Amino acid sequence: MAEFYDAKEVEDKFYKIWEERGYFEIDANKDIQKDGRKFCIMMPPPNVTGSLHIGHALTFTLQDIMTRYKRMDGYKTLWQPGLDHAGIATQNVVEKQLLAQGIKKEELGREKFVEKVWEWKEKSGGMIVHQMRKLGITPAWSRQRFTMDEGLRKAVKKAFVNLYDKGLIVQKNYMINWCTHDGALSDIEVEHKENKGKLYHLRYYFADKPSEFVVVATTRPETYFGDTAVMVNPNDERYKNLIGKKVVLPIINREIEIIADEHVDMEFGTGLVKVTPAHDQNDYEVGKRHDLEFITVFDEKGILNDKCDKFAGLERLEARDIVVAELEKLGNVEKIEDYENQVGYCYRCKNVVEPYISKQWFVKKEIAD
Repeated sequence: MAEFYDAKEVEDKFYKIWEERGYFEIDANKDIQKDGRKFCIMMPPPNVTGSLHIGHALTFTLQDIMTRYKRMDGYKTLWQPGLDHAGIATQNVVEKQLLAQGIKKEELGREKFVEKVWEWKEKSGGMIVHQMRKLGITPAWSRQRFTMDEGLRKAVKKAFVNLYDKGLIVQKNYMINWCTHDGALSDIEVEHKENKGKLYHLRYYFADKPSEFVVVATTRPETYFGDTAVMVNPNDERYKNLIGKKVVLPIINREIEIIADEHVDMEFGTGLVKVTPAHDQNDYEVGKRHDLEFITVFDEKGILNDKCDKFAGLERLEARDIVVAELEKLGNVEKIEDYENQVGYCYRCKNVVEPYISKQWFVKKEIAD
């Protein structure tokens, strides 16, 4: 008898025997199957973005325990294995690999880039399956699938059309989390971090009294081109007499109205805030309540558009200091203070996430009933 347990010698040998004898397949226990009982687990397919982690090991261990128990209890048992393409995340991994070599995906072109992604899928997917076998888990390997397999793609389309026909999936414009690099993000894909930024106090002059002004506090002065109102709290005695008056946006000289909404925090800044319904989640809701215009001031890549006058063509974050410098030159900056707030970042590329109105598909809450 060996003096120590040689995992490689023992486990590789017996795992190979188990697999060759079909012990993991649905009829492996046909001699003891009874009463037509069936048991099935669909393996949550790991993303082909790298290798397995401790979370996968825990999940697979628990599923393997249940699968083995059901086999021994006479159930016709299937543990369905697979891998997930995780499109955007996998694309991001391959892009980073190419950038490390000084290559941009645009230089390769779509066809060559897709080839690189498939190459990575084979490498990552092969490594993941190898890891799963090393764990000793017992899914029905003969049935292994990939979410880009032809059959699965057809199944996804059929399920999508079925839900659409039932009115459970709809397409509409809605404010979402938007990464100018990776596109639409769910709430859980946004990482919020403390940010040491600035609070800009901007002067908006009255339309009927050009020598007088109100001071609006904002952390994002580059979006003021999309302002469609200035807002005060209706209970703020300082500004009740201003409700309904109009002020002029600097540089572009567009008039907007001062409105009242209880959403305003009277303690924030000056108690007056600008309302940019197309670029702020809270302002989006205010815009709907007050039937304001929604003006988008940059495109999906974060490039300022023609609504921004001479600043069109600048990237949104790079534009901030340039816009502020122009406002200072024109006398529209009251002061600038240091300010700490929470900023959302894309969990994939660490880019600053934008609230952005985009046409997307949404699943209705009724689907959970």
